[in-house]
Amino acid sequence: MWIWFTLTPIVPALFFLFTKKHVGATIAALVVIPFYAMAYYSDCVLPYQGGGASMVYVIVIMVGTPTALAAGFIANFVANKIASSSAD
Repeated sequence: MWIWFTLTPIVPALFFLFTKKHVGATIAALVVIPFYAMAYYSDCVLPYQGGGASMVYVIVIMVGTPTALAAGFIANFVANKIASSSAD
């Protein structure tokens, strides 16, 4: 079941692979990296602080995925505007 936690934020990047401009997929994948880095750091690098189960991947899924989706849409919008202005 662990694969869903790591795959969910990559879904926006896979979505943008099926558009005309693939720059949205690249940007969406790059935007998720800081969220994964934060989750890795708090789960694997920081010493144990006590307490229960780690819930850091909830932030990756609930904040990282919509952020990646928004960044991909913005990147595709900008890429389409640049392409249409250079075609004139």
